[in-house]
Amino acid sequence: MKAYIISLTGVRHEMKAYDEGFPGDPAWVVVDSLGPIGAVRAASESDAWGVALDMFLPDPIDDDDIWENKDEGTLAEGYEWRPNGTPTDDTGLKSPVASIDLNGCRVFTVGEYMRLASHSIEIEFETEEEEE
Repeated sequence: MKAYIISLTGVRHEMKAYDEGFPGDPAWVVVDSLGPIGAVRAASESDAWGVALDMFLPDPIDDDDIWENKDEGTLAEGYEWRPNGTPTDDTGLKSPVASIDLNGCRVFTVGEYMRLASHSIEIEFETEEEEE
């Protein structure tokens, strides 16, 4: 799956993309305070947010800063547990905790995002064909 941000001048920039859903499921755009950081196809907003936590949002810079109360296991504001634990694929992420941009981090459907953005998004869903 590929996703691109297309600027007002027509320049295409590739961004991270992940396909969690099935054909017909909505496409979601993962956005932080600096703009779109990824796209995902998922059945619901909560599924899309789970993928964002697992695949797109960065690890904490300092593990000592993530705790509100370490003895109780409660995380400080700006951190959230990844739904699937520690990533094991090629994302480069190593922590079971994701760091969340407090200035704005959420998921939008592509339609919602297009109404708010000053640029367009193009997402190509490709099915991988089995090798014979």
